[in-house]
Amino acid sequence: MGCVRMAVMETLTAIMFRHREKLRFLTSGGIAFSVNISFLYLLTDVLGVWYLFSSMLASISAFFVSFTMQKFWTFQSKDKKGVTKELFLTLLLVLFNLCVNTVLMYLFVEYIHLHYITAQIVAAIILAIETYFVYKHFIFKLKTTSN
Repeated sequence: MGCVRMAVMETLTAIMFRHREKLRFLTSGGIAFSVNISFLYLLTDVLGVWYLFSSMLASISAFFVSFTMQKFWTFQSKDKKGVTKELFLTLLLVLFNLCVNTVLMYLFVEYIHLHYITAQIVAAIILAIETYFVYKHFIFKLKTTSN
């Protein structure tokens, strides 16, 4: 039984190592999403702000958490000179995603009649897939140097 358990652990470790960037993306995104949902709930349910405006403010607050974690931890971009360009591109992505998120929130709440928190979760899943692709292939892509 011990050999089987050891083999399973080695296999899981190998899988996690092979997919560490995706796992880091999900972890970083999960933390940023927690910030987003917390602010959304606080602004909407506690302070009585309209859910679409709350959603925009919550997304902006999560932006700072997300950018920092994605740049330095997930994609391990050490480029200090390119941080302004990365920040600008990320801001463009966030603004685009903010527009898409707002439209999705409105459609999900007003037409599909989802609770605003459920609507935000569904929208976040959709946008996470798109965001990973853009981060990986455009914003934080590894630069190769030739010797």
